[in-house]
Amino acid sequence: MHLDCFECALLPCVVCQTVAGPPHHINATALLSTAISVMFQGTPAESSHGLVRDYVLEYSVVDCHAPDGCPCTRYKCSLSGLAFRRPDETGAAIKFTGLRHYTTYRLAVAGINGVGRGMDASVLATTEEALPGPVDALRPVPLSNSSIEVQWDAPREPNGIILYYHLQYSLPIVENSTVDLNISSTAGIWVNITDLPLDTLVFVKVAAVNSVGFGPYATTHGIAKEIVNTPDDVTTETETITAPKPPRIGCGQGGNRADCNGDPAGAD
Repeated sequence: MHLDCFECALLPCVVCQTVAGPPHHINATALLSTAISVMFQGTPAESSHGLVRDYVLEYSVVDCHAPDGCPCTRYKCSLSGLAFRRPDETGAAIKFTGLRHYTTYRLAVAGINGVGRGMDASVLATTEEALPGPVDALRPVPLSNSSIEVQWDAPREPNGIILYYHLQYSLPIVENSTVDLNISSTAGIWVNITDLPLDTLVFVKVAAVNSVGFGPYATTHGIAKEIVNTPDDVTTETETITAPKPPRIGCGQGGNRADCNGDPAGAD
C-alpha cells in the first residue's frame, strides 16, 4: 500500500456525538534511525457512527530542541477506509521514513466519517540511534611552552546518548608518541597535556562515541608556548594533537576536574 504524505496544519477536531470513535490497537515500532512503522485497527462498527471513509495519520516531533528548529514537524497522509473489509478486525501497517535520528515522535490516527474527523488514537515512538556527528569547536589553547589545553563542545548532532569521547594526540618530532584517551562526558570538555618538550607542535583528534560507534574525528594542531598577557598573542589552528612520553593529563567538564581513562582505545 503506497501513501503520499505531505506537510499540513493540524486539522481541527470536530466536536460532535456522531464523529467516529478512535481506531483500536495502535502501536509503533522503530525500524531504523530514520523510520517508524505504525500499526492499528480501524474504528469498530459500534463507534464509527456511519461509514468511515478515510483515516488521517499524523506525526510530530515531541519536545523539539534542534539547533535549526523543526520546520517540518507535522505531516499527514490519508488512507482509504475501503482498505478495511472488517475495520474492527483488519489492521494496517504504515511506514514513515525520512525521520530524525534518535527522536521521539507522537503518531496519531483518526477516522473520518460523514460528519468529519473523529477521535484520535495516538502513540509515542523513538527512532533508533545513529553514529554521532563530529564534535564542535575543537580548539587548542597554549598554557605554557610545555603544556597545552584542548577544548571542544558536544556534537550538534549527537544522534543518541554520547558515552564518551575518544582523544588521540601525538608529537610529529617524536617517534611512537601517540597516546589514546577515552573521556566520559555528554557535554563540551577539555584536556590538559603537560610536560611536553619546549615549544612543541602537537597534533590532536577527537571523536564522540555512542552505542552505535565512533563519529567522524575533528582534528586540530597547536604549539605549546608561553602566554603573553595579551589575548591577541594566543593563536589557535585547526588539525590534530599528539605528545611524547605519557605527559600528565588533566580532564574536566565546566570547572570540575575529572579523571581520564588513559587505557588504549580500540579504535583510531
